[in-house]
Amino acid sequence: EKRKETAYQDRILREAREAKIANNAKSEFLRRISHDIRTPINAVQGYLQMDAAHPEDFALQADCWDKAAAALGTLLELVNNVLDMSKLESGEILLEERPFDLQKTLDEVNALTASQVNRRGVHQQSLRTGPLPERFLIGSPKHLRQVLFNLASNAVKYSHPGSTVRVDTRLISRTAEEAVYEFVCADDGVGMSEEFQRHMFEPFAQEAENARTTYEGTGLGLSIVKRLVDAMGGTITCDSKKDVGTTFRVRVPFRIDQDRKAADTAEKRPEI
Repeated sequence: EKRKETAYQDRILREAREAKIANNAKSEFLRRISHDIRTPINAVQGYLQMDAAHPEDFALQADCWDKAAAALGTLLELVNNVLDMSKLESGEILLEERPFDLQKTLDEVNALTASQVNRRGVHQQSLRTGPLPERFLIGSPKHLRQVLFNLASNAVKYSHPGSTVRVDTRLISRTAEEAVYEFVCADDGVGMSEEFQRHMFEPFAQEAENARTTYEGTGLGLSIVKRLVDAMGGTITCDSKKDVGTTFRVRVPFRIDQDRKAADTAEKRPEI
C-alpha cells in the first residue's frame, strides 16, 4: 500500500509538472502570437491613415499601398503557419500519395521565390545541370513544395543584398520502385550559432531579437518543415556558422511512377 501511495503521488506530481509546462507554453504562444498579429495590423492601419491624409500625393499613396500589402502578406503568412502547426500537431494534415512531376514542382518553387529574390537583391543559383534522372514520382507534391519554399524563403530573408542563394536537387539512390532525392538550400547569410541550432526546430524559435521586424519572420517555418519532412519519411540536417552562412539538406524517398515512366519511354521510342 505504501508503494502504491508513493507511485500515485509521483504520478500526480509528474502530471502537475507537465500541466504547468503546457500552460507556460500556451501563455508564451499567446504572448508571441498577439505581438506578431498586432504588428502588421498596426502597420496597415498606419499606412491607410497616411494615405488618407495626403490625397493629392499619388507617389506617397502608391508607396503606402505597397507597404500595406507587404504587411498583409506577413499577417497571412503568420495565420497560415499557425493553422498548419495546429493541423500537424493534431494529426489533421494528411499527406498526398499521387503521381506528380518533380521538375514541375521545382519550377513552381522557383516561381514563388522569384519576387522575394528580386525584392531583396539576392541572386538565386541552381547547381543542377541536365534533366532529372527520375522526374515522375508518387508522393505529396503539395507538402514537398511547402518544405522547399520555406527553406528557400528563409535563405533569401537571412541573406545580405548581393549575396547568392544556391539550390540543388540530386538523386541519392534508386531502386526499381523507389527514388531518394536530396534537396540542398545554401546561403552565405547571417548564419546561426551552435546554441540556437539546438532549438531551431522549436515553434517561434528565432535567434535575433529583431528577426520579426528586420526579416519579416514568424519563427514557425522551420518547425513546419521538420514536421512535414518527418511525415514524408525523410530527414533534414543543417550546417550553419554565425556570420558565414547556412546549408540545409533534405532527403525524401518517393515511389517511382511506373505507369508515367513507361508512357514517357514509349513517347520517346523512335518509330520503325
